[in-house]
Amino acid sequence: MDQLPDDLQRALDDLPNDLPDDLLLDRLPEDVLLSVMMYMDVPSLLRCRLVCRRLGTLALHPDVWRHRECVDSDPWFCAALRLAPRLYEMHVNLPLPEALRRLVLETACPVTCLVVVLGDDEDDSYVAQAAQLIRHQSGLGQLRGVYVRFSQHEAALLTAPIASELFGTLMSTPDLAQVSIVNRIPESRFPVDISIPAPQLAIAPSLTYFECVPMSPGLTDLCDLMLTRNAATLESVSIYHSLTLRTPSAMCALGQMPRLEYMACDTFDGMHAVAACPSLRSLDLTVWHAAGSVTAPEDATELLRSAHQLTKVVLYYTSHDGCDVQLITALASSGKSRLERLSVTDYGNPDGSLPQLQELLRALPGLPALRKLEVRTETKDLQLDVGPNTAEELRSHFI
Repeated sequence: MDQLPDDLQRALDDLPNDLPDDLLLDRLPEDVLLSVMMYMDVPSLLRCRLVCRRLGTLALHPDVWRHRECVDSDPWFCAALRLAPRLYEMHVNLPLPEALRRLVLETACPVTCLVVVLGDDEDDSYVAQAAQLIRHQSGLGQLRGVYVRFSQHEAALLTAPIASELFGTLMSTPDLAQVSIVNRIPESRFPVDISIPAPQLAIAPSLTYFECVPMSPGLTDLCDLMLTRNAATLESVSIYHSLTLRTPSAMCALGQMPRLEYMACDTFDGMHAVAACPSLRSLDLTVWHAAGSVTAPEDATELLRSAHQLTKVVLYYTSHDGCDVQLITALASSGKSRLERLSVTDYGNPDGSLPQLQELLRALPGLPALRKLEVRTETKDLQLDVGPNTAEELRSHFI
Protein backbone atom coordinates (compact mmCIF):
# COMPACT_ATOMS: atom_id res chain seq x y z
CA MET A 1 0.00 0.00 0.00
CA ASP A 2 1.28 3.49 -0.83
CA GLN A 3 2.08 5.95 1.94
CA LEU A 4 -0.98 7.76 3.29
CA PRO A 5 -1.28 11.55 3.08
CA ASP A 6 -0.10 13.35 6.21
CA ASP A 7 -3.55 14.63 7.21
CA LEU A 8 -5.06 11.16 6.92
CA GLN A 9 -2.21 9.61 8.90
CA ARG A 10 -2.69 12.22 11.64
CA ALA A 11 -6.42 11.41 11.79
CA LEU A 12 -5.62 7.74 12.31
CA ASP A 13 -2.96 8.53 14.91
CA ASP A 14 -5.47 10.63 16.90
CA LEU A 15 -7.74 7.65 17.49
CA PRO A 16 -7.72 6.38 21.09
CA ASN A 17 -5.08 3.73 21.75
CA ASP A 18 -7.25 1.69 24.11
CA LEU A 19 -9.90 0.71 21.56
CA PRO A 20 -10.38 -3.04 21.19
CA ASP A 21 -9.08 -4.26 17.85
CA ASP A 22 -12.49 -5.56 16.84
CA LEU A 23 -14.03 -2.08 17.31
CA LEU A 24 -11.38 0.00 15.54
CA LEU A 25 -12.83 -0.31 12.06
CA ASP A 26 -16.33 0.34 13.37
CA ARG A 27 -15.20 3.68 14.81
CA LEU A 28 -13.65 4.90 11.57
CA PRO A 29 -15.99 7.03 9.46
CA GLU A 30 -16.73 5.94 5.92
CA ASP A 31 -14.80 8.77 4.26
CA VAL A 32 -11.64 7.82 6.18
CA LEU A 33 -11.94 4.17 5.17
CA LEU A 34 -12.50 5.15 1.56
CA SER A 35 -9.42 7.39 1.66
CA VAL A 36 -7.34 4.50 3.00
CA MET A 37 -8.69 2.10 0.38
CA MET A 38 -7.79 4.49 -2.43
CA TYR A 39 -4.12 3.80 -1.58
CA MET A 40 -4.48 0.02 -1.42
CA ASP A 41 -3.43 -2.19 -4.31
CA VAL A 42 -6.08 -4.18 -6.14
CA PRO A 43 -5.34 -7.60 -4.55
CA SER A 44 -5.68 -6.03 -1.09
CA LEU A 45 -8.95 -4.40 -2.11
CA LEU A 46 -10.34 -7.69 -3.33
CA ARG A 47 -9.36 -9.36 -0.06
CA CYS A 48 -11.24 -6.66 1.87
CA ARG A 49 -14.43 -8.11 0.41
CA LEU A 50 -13.86 -11.18 2.57
CA VAL A 51 -13.40 -9.32 5.88
CA CYS A 52 -16.88 -8.05 6.62
CA ARG A 53 -19.97 -6.68 4.89
CA ARG A 54 -19.05 -3.05 5.51
CA LEU A 55 -15.54 -3.34 4.05
CA GLY A 56 -16.88 -5.49 1.24
CA THR A 57 -19.29 -2.74 0.24
CA LEU A 58 -16.69 0.04 0.52
CA ALA A 59 -14.16 -1.97 -1.47
CA LEU A 60 -16.44 -1.63 -4.48
CA HIS A 61 -17.15 2.06 -4.05
CA PRO A 62 -16.60 4.05 -7.31
CA ASP A 63 -14.22 6.51 -5.59
CA VAL A 64 -11.87 3.66 -4.72
CA TRP A 65 -11.58 2.61 -8.38
CA ARG A 66 -11.84 5.82 -10.38
CA HIS A 67 -8.04 6.29 -10.61
CA ARG A 68 -7.14 2.62 -11.20
CA GLU A 69 -5.41 1.23 -14.27
CA CYS A 70 -5.47 -2.39 -15.35
CA VAL A 71 -3.62 -4.37 -18.01
CA ASP A 72 -4.78 -7.65 -19.50
CA SER A 73 -1.61 -9.30 -18.15
CA ASP A 74 -2.47 -8.42 -14.54
CA PRO A 75 -3.43 -11.54 -12.57
CA TRP A 76 -6.47 -9.70 -11.18
CA PHE A 77 -7.58 -8.32 -14.57
CA CYS A 78 -10.64 -10.60 -14.90
CA ALA A 79 -11.72 -10.03 -11.30
CA ALA A 80 -11.50 -6.25 -11.77
CA LEU A 81 -13.62 -6.30 -14.92
CA ARG A 82 -16.27 -8.42 -13.18
CA LEU A 83 -16.39 -6.50 -9.88
CA ALA A 84 -15.05 -2.95 -10.28
CA PRO A 85 -17.70 -0.23 -10.69
CA ARG A 86 -15.34 1.80 -12.92
CA LEU A 87 -11.67 2.14 -13.98
CA TYR A 88 -9.59 5.02 -15.18
CA GLU A 89 -7.63 3.09 -17.81
CA MET A 90 -7.75 -0.35 -19.40
CA HIS A 91 -4.81 -1.60 -21.46
CA VAL A 92 -5.62 -4.47 -23.84
CA ASN A 93 -3.35 -6.35 -26.25
CA LEU A 94 -5.26 -7.82 -29.18
CA PRO A 95 -5.91 -10.51 -30.20
CA LEU A 96 -7.09 -11.91 -26.86
CA PRO A 97 -7.92 -15.50 -25.94
CA GLU A 98 -11.59 -16.22 -26.58
CA ALA A 99 -12.71 -16.25 -22.92
CA LEU A 100 -10.94 -12.98 -22.21
CA ARG A 101 -12.25 -11.44 -25.42
CA ARG A 102 -15.84 -12.16 -24.34
CA LEU A 103 -15.17 -10.63 -20.94
CA VAL A 104 -13.81 -7.29 -22.24
CA LEU A 105 -16.65 -7.05 -24.77
CA GLU A 106 -19.34 -7.79 -22.18
CA THR A 107 -18.06 -6.17 -18.98
CA ALA A 108 -20.27 -3.63 -17.25
CA CYS A 109 -17.19 -1.81 -15.91
CA PRO A 110 -16.77 1.54 -17.72
CA VAL A 111 -13.30 2.98 -18.32
CA THR A 112 -12.26 6.57 -18.91
CA CYS A 113 -9.26 5.76 -21.13
CA LEU A 114 -8.84 2.75 -23.39
CA VAL A 115 -5.41 1.67 -24.69
CA VAL A 116 -5.57 -0.90 -27.49
CA VAL A 117 -2.39 -2.52 -28.80
CA LEU A 118 -3.01 -4.30 -32.09
CA GLY A 119 -0.71 -7.30 -32.29
CA ASP A 120 1.09 -9.33 -34.91
CA ASP A 121 -1.64 -11.75 -35.96
CA GLU A 122 -1.69 -12.40 -39.71
CA ASP A 123 -5.49 -12.28 -39.56
CA ASP A 124 -6.72 -8.70 -39.06
CA SER A 125 -10.06 -9.69 -37.51
CA TYR A 126 -8.65 -8.57 -34.16
CA VAL A 127 -8.71 -5.00 -35.49
CA ALA A 128 -12.48 -5.37 -35.83
CA GLN A 129 -12.47 -6.49 -32.17
CA ALA A 130 -10.84 -3.17 -31.30
CA ALA A 131 -13.72 -1.35 -32.99
CA GLN A 132 -16.20 -3.50 -31.03
CA LEU A 133 -14.39 -2.73 -27.78
CA ILE A 134 -14.46 1.02 -28.44
CA ARG A 135 -18.19 0.90 -29.22
CA HIS A 136 -18.90 -1.18 -26.11
CA GLN A 137 -17.02 1.17 -23.79
CA SER A 138 -18.60 4.20 -25.43
CA GLY A 139 -22.00 2.71 -24.68
CA LEU A 140 -21.10 2.49 -20.98
CA GLY A 141 -20.87 6.26 -20.95
CA GLN A 142 -17.48 7.07 -19.39
CA LEU A 143 -15.05 6.77 -22.33
CA ARG A 144 -13.05 9.96 -22.92
CA GLY A 145 -9.75 8.77 -24.39
CA VAL A 146 -8.75 6.13 -26.97
CA TYR A 147 -5.13 5.22 -27.68
CA VAL A 148 -4.48 2.85 -30.60
CA ARG A 149 -1.05 1.28 -31.07
CA PHE A 150 -0.31 -0.70 -34.24
CA SER A 151 2.33 -3.43 -33.94
CA GLN A 152 5.61 -3.13 -35.86
CA HIS A 153 5.78 -6.90 -36.41
CA GLU A 154 6.46 -7.82 -40.03
CA ALA A 155 3.52 -10.21 -40.02
CA ALA A 156 1.06 -7.53 -38.94
CA LEU A 157 -1.77 -7.25 -41.43
CA LEU A 158 -4.32 -4.51 -41.92
CA THR A 159 -6.80 -4.46 -44.79
CA ALA A 160 -8.67 -1.38 -45.97
CA PRO A 161 -12.20 -2.56 -44.97
CA ILE A 162 -11.13 -3.41 -41.42
CA ALA A 163 -9.16 -0.17 -41.07
CA SER A 164 -12.19 1.74 -42.33
CA GLU A 165 -14.34 0.15 -39.64
CA LEU A 166 -11.87 1.03 -36.89
CA PHE A 167 -11.33 4.62 -37.99
CA GLY A 168 -15.04 5.09 -38.68
CA THR A 169 -15.71 3.96 -35.11
CA LEU A 170 -13.26 6.53 -33.78
CA MET A 171 -14.90 9.27 -35.82
CA SER A 172 -18.41 8.35 -34.63
CA THR A 173 -17.61 7.95 -30.91
CA PRO A 174 -19.09 10.90 -29.00
CA ASP A 175 -17.53 12.82 -26.11
CA LEU A 176 -13.93 11.76 -26.76
CA ALA A 177 -11.41 14.25 -25.40
CA GLN A 178 -8.22 12.43 -26.44
CA VAL A 179 -7.34 10.28 -29.46
CA SER A 180 -3.85 8.92 -30.11
CA ILE A 181 -2.76 6.70 -33.00
CA VAL A 182 0.76 5.32 -33.16
CA ASN A 183 1.45 3.28 -36.28
CA ARG A 184 4.34 0.77 -36.38
CA ILE A 185 3.16 -1.20 -39.40
CA PRO A 186 5.62 -0.84 -42.30
CA GLU A 187 4.26 1.67 -44.80
CA SER A 188 4.36 -0.93 -47.56
CA ARG A 189 1.85 -3.04 -45.59
CA PHE A 190 -0.44 -0.20 -44.51
CA PRO A 191 -3.48 0.24 -46.79
CA VAL A 192 -3.85 3.57 -48.59
CA ASP A 193 -7.41 3.17 -49.92
CA ILE A 194 -9.14 3.60 -46.55
CA SER A 195 -12.65 5.03 -46.79
CA ILE A 196 -13.97 6.44 -43.53
CA PRO A 197 -17.77 6.26 -43.35
CA ALA A 198 -19.67 9.33 -42.21
CA PRO A 199 -21.18 9.09 -38.70
CA GLN A 200 -24.87 8.20 -38.70
CA LEU A 201 -25.50 10.90 -36.08
CA ALA A 202 -24.00 14.37 -35.82
CA ILE A 203 -21.07 14.30 -33.39
CA ALA A 204 -20.36 17.51 -31.51
CA PRO A 205 -16.68 18.60 -31.40
CA SER A 206 -15.06 17.32 -28.22
CA LEU A 207 -11.38 16.47 -28.83
CA THR A 208 -8.81 18.49 -26.91
CA TYR A 209 -5.83 16.23 -27.76
CA PHE A 210 -5.02 14.50 -31.05
CA GLU A 211 -1.86 12.54 -31.89
CA CYS A 212 -1.07 10.64 -35.08
CA VAL A 213 2.53 9.40 -35.42
CA PRO A 214 3.95 8.63 -37.79
CA MET A 215 1.60 9.79 -40.49
CA SER A 216 1.28 7.58 -43.56
CA PRO A 217 -0.80 8.02 -46.72
CA GLY A 218 -3.44 5.69 -45.29
CA LEU A 219 -3.91 7.90 -42.22
CA THR A 220 -4.14 11.25 -43.99
CA ASP A 221 -7.93 11.26 -44.40
CA LEU A 222 -8.42 10.36 -40.75
CA CYS A 223 -6.09 13.17 -39.70
CA ASP A 224 -7.87 15.67 -41.95
CA LEU A 225 -11.27 14.72 -40.53
CA MET A 226 -10.10 14.83 -36.92
CA LEU A 227 -8.65 18.31 -37.39
CA THR A 228 -11.59 19.79 -39.29
CA ARG A 229 -14.37 18.31 -37.15
CA ASN A 230 -12.71 19.21 -33.84
CA ALA A 231 -11.15 22.55 -34.77
CA ALA A 232 -13.31 24.33 -32.21
CA THR A 233 -12.05 22.28 -29.23
CA LEU A 234 -8.50 21.05 -29.98
CA GLU A 235 -5.81 22.29 -27.60
CA SER A 236 -2.91 19.94 -28.45
CA VAL A 237 -1.99 18.39 -31.83
CA SER A 238 0.93 16.05 -32.62
CA ILE A 239 1.42 14.85 -36.21
CA TYR A 240 4.78 13.49 -37.34
CA HIS A 241 5.89 12.36 -40.78
CA SER A 242 2.90 14.43 -41.76
CA LEU A 243 3.71 14.64 -45.48
CA THR A 244 0.92 16.86 -46.83
CA LEU A 245 -2.54 17.25 -45.35
CA ARG A 246 -4.83 16.57 -48.28
CA THR A 247 -7.69 19.00 -47.90
CA PRO A 248 -7.59 22.81 -47.88
CA SER A 249 -10.16 22.67 -45.10
CA ALA A 250 -7.67 20.87 -42.83
CA MET A 251 -5.05 23.56 -43.41
CA CYS A 252 -7.66 26.23 -42.80
CA ALA A 253 -8.70 24.48 -39.58
CA LEU A 254 -5.14 24.59 -38.26
CA GLY A 255 -5.12 28.35 -38.50
CA GLN A 256 -8.57 28.83 -37.00
CA MET A 257 -8.40 26.70 -33.86
CA PRO A 258 -9.44 29.09 -31.07
CA ARG A 259 -8.00 26.90 -28.29
CA LEU A 260 -4.86 25.36 -29.82
CA GLU A 261 -1.97 25.88 -27.40
CA TYR A 262 0.55 23.18 -28.36
CA MET A 263 1.60 21.63 -31.67
CA ALA A 264 4.28 19.01 -32.36
CA CYS A 265 5.08 18.19 -35.98
CA ASP A 266 7.72 18.01 -38.65
CA THR A 267 7.81 20.40 -41.57
CA PHE A 268 4.97 20.03 -44.07
CA ASP A 269 3.49 22.00 -46.92
CA GLY A 270 1.08 24.67 -45.77
CA MET A 271 2.12 24.66 -42.12
CA HIS A 272 2.51 28.45 -42.13
CA ALA A 273 -1.30 28.56 -41.69
CA VAL A 274 -0.76 27.66 -38.02
CA ALA A 275 0.72 31.12 -37.42
CA ALA A 276 -2.80 32.54 -37.61
CA CYS A 277 -3.84 30.61 -34.48
CA PRO A 278 -3.84 33.26 -31.73
CA SER A 279 -3.78 30.82 -28.80
CA LEU A 280 -0.70 28.85 -29.94
CA ARG A 281 2.04 29.11 -27.33
CA SER A 282 4.28 26.06 -27.74
CA LEU A 283 5.73 24.44 -30.88
CA ASP A 284 7.91 21.32 -31.21
CA LEU A 285 9.31 21.21 -34.75
CA THR A 286 11.37 18.38 -36.26
CA VAL A 287 13.43 19.17 -39.35
CA TRP A 288 14.14 16.08 -41.42
CA HIS A 289 15.39 15.52 -44.93
CA ALA A 290 13.75 13.55 -47.71
CA ALA A 291 15.40 12.82 -51.05
CA GLY A 292 18.33 15.05 -50.10
CA SER A 293 16.39 18.21 -49.28
CA VAL A 294 14.48 19.70 -46.39
CA THR A 295 10.72 19.30 -46.71
CA ALA A 296 8.68 22.50 -46.82
CA PRO A 297 11.40 24.81 -45.39
CA GLU A 298 9.73 27.97 -46.67
CA ASP A 299 6.46 27.23 -44.88
CA ALA A 300 8.26 26.39 -41.62
CA THR A 301 10.32 29.56 -41.89
CA GLU A 302 7.20 31.66 -42.50
CA LEU A 303 5.51 30.08 -39.50
CA LEU A 304 8.37 30.95 -37.15
CA ARG A 305 8.64 34.44 -38.62
CA SER A 306 4.93 35.21 -38.21
CA ALA A 307 3.91 33.43 -35.00
CA HIS A 308 4.78 36.21 -32.55
CA GLN A 309 2.50 34.64 -29.94
CA LEU A 310 4.83 31.67 -29.35
CA THR A 311 6.46 31.53 -25.92
CA LYS A 312 8.24 28.16 -26.29
CA VAL A 313 9.90 26.58 -29.34
CA VAL A 314 11.77 23.26 -29.51
CA LEU A 315 13.73 22.54 -32.71
CA TYR A 316 14.96 19.03 -33.48
CA TYR A 317 17.46 18.74 -36.34
CA THR A 318 17.97 15.36 -38.00
CA SER A 319 20.32 16.73 -40.67
CA HIS A 320 21.68 20.03 -41.90
CA ASP A 321 21.83 22.39 -44.82
CA GLY A 322 21.39 26.12 -45.38
CA CYS A 323 17.63 25.97 -44.94
CA ASP A 324 18.06 24.89 -41.33
CA VAL A 325 19.70 28.17 -40.39
CA GLN A 326 16.73 30.10 -41.79
CA LEU A 327 14.54 28.73 -39.00
CA ILE A 328 16.76 30.27 -36.32
CA THR A 329 16.87 33.56 -38.20
CA ALA A 330 13.10 33.61 -38.66
CA LEU A 331 12.46 33.51 -34.92
CA ALA A 332 14.16 36.85 -34.40
CA SER A 333 13.52 38.55 -37.73
CA SER A 334 10.38 40.47 -36.79
CA GLY A 335 11.62 41.95 -33.53
CA LYS A 336 8.17 41.24 -32.05
CA SER A 337 8.95 37.81 -30.62
CA ARG A 338 7.53 36.89 -27.21
CA LEU A 339 9.63 33.72 -27.06
CA GLU A 340 10.66 32.86 -23.49
CA ARG A 341 12.08 29.34 -23.95
CA LEU A 342 14.12 28.00 -26.86
CA SER A 343 15.61 24.51 -27.19
CA VAL A 344 17.78 23.38 -30.12
CA THR A 345 18.63 19.68 -30.33
CA ASP A 346 20.99 18.21 -32.91
CA TYR A 347 20.49 14.57 -33.90
CA GLY A 348 21.80 14.57 -37.43
CA ASN A 349 25.42 15.66 -37.76
CA PRO A 350 27.86 12.79 -37.24
CA ASP A 351 30.72 15.08 -36.19
CA GLY A 352 28.52 16.72 -33.55
CA SER A 353 28.94 20.22 -34.93
CA LEU A 354 26.02 22.62 -34.86
CA PRO A 355 26.01 24.88 -37.93
CA GLN A 356 23.16 26.92 -36.49
CA LEU A 357 25.20 28.04 -33.46
CA GLN A 358 26.60 31.29 -34.86
CA GLU A 359 23.22 32.19 -36.34
CA LEU A 360 21.66 31.47 -32.98
CA LEU A 361 24.06 33.87 -31.25
CA ARG A 362 23.31 36.58 -33.80
CA ALA A 363 19.57 36.01 -33.34
CA LEU A 364 19.53 36.35 -29.54
CA PRO A 365 19.28 40.17 -29.47
CA GLY A 366 16.12 39.81 -31.56
CA LEU A 367 14.55 37.65 -28.85
CA PRO A 368 14.06 40.21 -26.08
CA ALA A 369 11.79 38.02 -23.93
CA LEU A 370 14.04 34.91 -23.97
CA ARG A 371 14.61 33.61 -20.45
CA LYS A 372 15.76 30.01 -20.96
CA LEU A 373 17.98 28.57 -23.70
CA GLU A 374 18.95 24.92 -24.21
CA VAL A 375 21.40 23.63 -26.82
CA ARG A 376 21.80 19.85 -27.05
CA THR A 377 24.48 18.41 -29.33
CA GLU A 378 27.09 15.63 -29.43
CA THR A 379 29.93 18.18 -29.30
CA LYS A 380 31.53 18.01 -25.85
CA ASP A 381 33.57 21.21 -26.03
CA LEU A 382 30.85 23.51 -27.34
CA GLN A 383 31.09 27.02 -25.92
CA LEU A 384 28.18 29.42 -25.98
CA ASP A 385 29.24 33.02 -25.46
CA VAL A 386 26.13 34.62 -24.03
CA GLY A 387 26.06 37.83 -22.03
CA PRO A 388 23.77 40.76 -21.18
CA ASN A 389 24.40 42.35 -24.55
CA THR A 390 23.18 39.31 -26.46
CA ALA A 391 20.22 38.26 -24.30
CA GLU A 392 19.15 40.79 -21.70
CA GLU A 393 16.36 38.73 -20.10
CA LEU A 394 18.11 35.34 -20.25
CA ARG A 395 18.11 33.71 -16.82
CA SER A 396 19.50 30.25 -17.63
CA HIS A 397 21.10 28.34 -20.46
CA PHE A 398 22.04 24.69 -20.79
CA ILE A 399 24.50 23.03 -23.18
